[in-house]
Amino acid sequence: MQSSNQPVDLHIVGATDTNELICVVPAARAWFKASENFLKQIVLLLPISIIDSSSDGLNYIITNVDYGRISKLSIKKCIAYFEQFSTGREQEGLASLLRSPAISITDLCNIKCAYCYVEAPGVTKSNRKQVQFEGASSFIEAIAKAGSKTVQFFGGEPSTYSELPQLIEKARSEGLDVRISSNGISSRLRSPAYKAAVSDRNVHWRISLDSHIESKNDLHRGKGTYSSIMKNLEYLASADSYVSLKCVLSEGSLEDLEGYLDFAASFGFKVTYTIMFPVGDAKAKGMNASISEFDIVKELFSIGCRRPEIMPILNPSPFGFMLRSIFLRDALCVPRFTLYLHSDGNIYPMDSMIDEKYRVSKVNLNEENTPRDISSLVDLGKALRIQSESSLNGARCARCCVKPFCYVENSDSWEIPNIPSQKEFASCSSKRSAIKFLMLHEKDCKLLVRRMLPESSSRTVH
Repeated sequence: MQSSNQPVDLHIVGATDTNELICVVPAARAWFKASENFLKQIVLLLPISIIDSSSDGLNYIITNVDYGRISKLSIKKCIAYFEQFSTGREQEGLASLLRSPAISITDLCNIKCAYCYVEAPGVTKSNRKQVQFEGASSFIEAIAKAGSKTVQFFGGEPSTYSELPQLIEKARSEGLDVRISSNGISSRLRSPAYKAAVSDRNVHWRISLDSHIESKNDLHRGKGTYSSIMKNLEYLASADSYVSLKCVLSEGSLEDLEGYLDFAASFGFKVTYTIMFPVGDAKAKGMNASISEFDIVKELFSIGCRRPEIMPILNPSPFGFMLRSIFLRDALCVPRFTLYLHSDGNIYPMDSMIDEKYRVSKVNLNEENTPRDISSLVDLGKALRIQSESSLNGARCARCCVKPFCYVENSDSWEIPNIPSQKEFASCSSKRSAIKFLMLHEKDCKLLVRRMLPESSSRTVH
């Protein structure tokens, strides 16, 4: 939050070919282009502290400004002035906390990915857990009454949970859309038990497929996985299911990315992605992505400019989110923290914070007769406090010049408990470069956003 006796930070993050400066005012969640003369004039009228946050070495400095004469009221007026340039992106709070609740219904997984972030292969049969059906049902009822619109099921592998079809039915009966993160291996998806869920367009199947090339997918996910996944993808496509493919990008992925998009488009599927990060099994084996968020954004930008018809399938991806947060008015944030029911029966802010000090549930949902309202299940005050201290409003992000536009689902956030809250993630620098890059290519990006949105959308591109 902006201090009442400090000038408002205005960051210069780059310059266009026509020498316009790209300016970001985090306190107002705003960005705009301005001439050097404009800044020199406005700094005499408003309490601005100009910071060179570019990678171009602009060294832009304004001197001889007496900020000691600035009143508290003028700080508020200053922020209000810059809010006219804001896209109005949502700030994190209770609404975002309730937006995407998730249930890790089981620790069990039916494959052994080389880079598994939760180290699933290290979970022995003796300590594997799964959430009890009644507890999961209580959680679903509670979040629905509290205003949530969706719930996500993942694990482990959700399809190994015998009562998954019944949980999907329960969530849909409460009016919730359902998202299921699955490795897409199990033939159960083609069984009669799943028929209703597969044919329901309000059930979103997010299937993990690292490559449309069999040998490359099976390299990390295991021999034969591609063949099993393809059987289910063909079945889901024939049933007109709502499907997105999720790939874990690593070294060599970029050269195949356009082909992967074409593969997904041929089925009518969406695409999202994450980057392989050295945590869990990947860390133990010395695996790393060798690519960055910035590398991916530049590649997708290039593909989109050449082939804008491909943009709709990228809507749910990090690239799509960055475009929406920068260029679309009233964009919703993607919360780093949510209400996450773990297979141990407790609720935490996210799946990397499975620790007593982060537990926000008031009861264990694997016990009998659990309550079915959110205030009895969750310490919302504690959950919001953790969100405030550790997310975009926390010390870690306080001085970041582009935090209002950040895609906050950092791959390396799995190590949150082990990183001091004021220390940046390893991916932060790359994300900043990616966001600055998109701002510098404003004209092209606005066209990409318009092509990405559904034709029926009335959203305003900023």
